[in-house]
Amino acid sequence: MSDFDAIDSLLASLTPEADLPDAETRRTLREQAGLSKAQVARTLGVSPSTVTGWETGRDPAGQTRTTYADLLGHFLDGSGEPVEVDADRMLADMPAFRRNVDTTLAEVRKLPDGAFESSWQSSAPDPPQR
Repeated sequence: MSDFDAIDSLLASLTPEADLPDAETRRTLREQAGLSKAQVARTLGVSPSTVTGWETGRDPAGQTRTTYADLLGHFLDGSGEPVEVDADRMLADMPAFRRNVDTTLAEVRKLPDGAFESSWQSSAPDPPQR
């Protein structure tokens, strides 16, 4: 198990799973955004067949689920209704986001156990209120 897998497992056990739209809505959102399965798969580091599975009823887990939910969240407004987005810009921003996550994890690994502060702030939209 890699360090990332261990961290993902620990975080998954401490935090609730990210909410995802139903499988059909996932597919619809991707198609409305003009994204191919390959583009989504490449962004999330999975295969296109994995994205097909998510769009036909299987659910991702761990950090991949959270990242996928964040990605889909960019296609929804605060009430959960689809919105138009600039898919190319969003995909272009994902590598920088991943680098920021990697940098933050590297910094966290250097810290002693216990509470810490971070200057990191999310740029993701607030999740819909239920």
